[in-house]
Amino acid sequence: MAVTNASWATPTPHVWIPSTDAQPFKTLHLTIDNFFPVRPEATGGYKPSTLILGPTVGLSPFKNVQAEAGLDVVKNGTALDAYPVYFNFKLSTPEGLLGSYSPALAAGAYGLGTRSDKTNQNVFYGLAAKTVAIVGRFTAGYYVGNSRVLIDETGAKANRGVLLAWDRKMVEISDRLWAAIDYKGGEIGVRSSQHRRRVEIFSEDERPFGVRLLQ
Repeated sequence: MAVTNASWATPTPHVWIPSTDAQPFKTLHLTIDNFFPVRPEATGGYKPSTLILGPTVGLSPFKNVQAEAGLDVVKNGTALDAYPVYFNFKLSTPEGLLGSYSPALAAGAYGLGTRSDKTNQNVFYGLAAKTVAIVGRFTAGYYVGNSRVLIDETGAKANRGVLLAWDRKMVEISDRLWAAIDYKGGEIGVRSSQHRRRVEIFSEDERPFGVRLLQ
């Protein structure tokens, strides 16, 4: 039986969608995501909030081919909480690898659940990203997932669509300030009634341990 579900991108992301970035070799990244409804359903009630907690680790020592993998524990107060573990992985290459104007490339999957036709969202995606001086980085791609699991509230398939994003480091204000806007097609009915708050805990060579809040 089909299960109404939404796929959450937790490989190294922009805001909603995966990015072409990957965690550096041996870097462990912990992400805590909280999705909560901002408007009631037609019945007057609210969808349950969704909490996602999971580590992602960098696997590749090679500069020109990066790799990461991770898992997520997802809890949303539904019967799917009985199967809370989902896996993800990504391979990526940097801009300029294939020529001066070549984009960064990435391919991967997320929502690899452990229960057939319930949590095996199995979302596979491909991305290309290019940085334009001053303006920022533009990303475009496409994803396809399990049509028996990824359906909207009406029962229609919501398992494929475009991935679009813009992001930029706001160095004019601070070299630690970053802005991003992204879009994921195919789940608009599900996404529009959700608000996402992400807390990312990270440790990077060029700056101290910290917490970044995006909302």
